[in-house]
Amino acid sequence: MGHVVALHGWNDVRWALARAAEVIERRLAVASTLRGASYLLLRMGYMPTSPNAQGQR
Repeated sequence: MGHVVALHGWNDVRWALARAAEVIERRLAVASTLRGASYLLLRMGYMPTSPNAQGQR
């Protein structure tokens, strides 16, 4: 997954909501609020995780 993040111009592997919204805006050429991006990602089946929960898996 880290190589995908690098393709969008970021040096680390974290996908923050602001980054996701920016990619949506770049790829779809539509402005998106953070709330709108969150709603879209949830509808697509992506679930938010916290750093602590991710490290325990």
